[in-house]
Amino acid sequence: MLLIGEKDALDLKKVGIFPIVHGVRSLALREHITATSTVRRLEALVAAGRLAADFATDLADSLHFLMALKLKAGIAKLDTQRPVSGGVPTAKLSSLERDLLKDAFALVKRFKTLVRHQLREQDVAKGIDPAQAMRQLLDFIGSRPLVGYFLEFDVAMLNREIWPLLGVRLPQPKIEVSAMYYDFKNRQLPPHERGGMIDLRFATMINELGLPLRDAHNPLNDAVMAGLAFVKLRGLLAQR
Repeated sequence: MLLIGEKDALDLKKVGIFPIVHGVRSLALREHITATSTVRRLEALVAAGRLAADFATDLADSLHFLMALKLKAGIAKLDTQRPVSGGVPTAKLSSLERDLLKDAFALVKRFKTLVRHQLREQDVAKGIDPAQAMRQLLDFIGSRPLVGYFLEFDVAMLNREIWPLLGVRLPQPKIEVSAMYYDFKNRQLPPHERGGMIDLRFATMINELGLPLRDAHNPLNDAVMAGLAFVKLRGLLAQR
């Protein structure tokens, strides 16, 4: 949680209000929605099938709750002739407000994941327990190598769940597509230019390999493009 100024004062604008308002705005822009208020945008996103109705309602309720808490704290400071800092003292929250705040933060965290990965609410509505998901993932992977673009980040995220479960990290070999692409481009350079900087941006790599570029930051699209790049590079690197 983000604390500001005084002791144990939460900045609700940064940790809750801002992510909801701007996350909804981002989704609305992607769907070419012209509504200007957050609530109207949520309604339009539901109509477009981008968000589930219940989830959109929870987002609107959480937004209004956070704004009300912030307003209440500001009025309390004005009443005592103190400057309004924007912080909400957690010590002065009731038990109910604390519970509602905890629920609101959990919802914001979930929403940020949906926005970041361009997931729809229905994509995760039937999500399973992380431990169960890790077991299914391990059964699916088996002993096969892991292939990905800047794979280190994804593996680190998976190991956070797998380590408490099994006491080991993912043991499978890792194949980094960006490293394969670097080797391929590096070989094409004159000897005196090798070892320097090479543009490893995902879109650049896909275009240079002549592969179809799908919308980025979509889990399925990213996996398909990384897989295609691996297959193409494996063939190119085999050509001595």
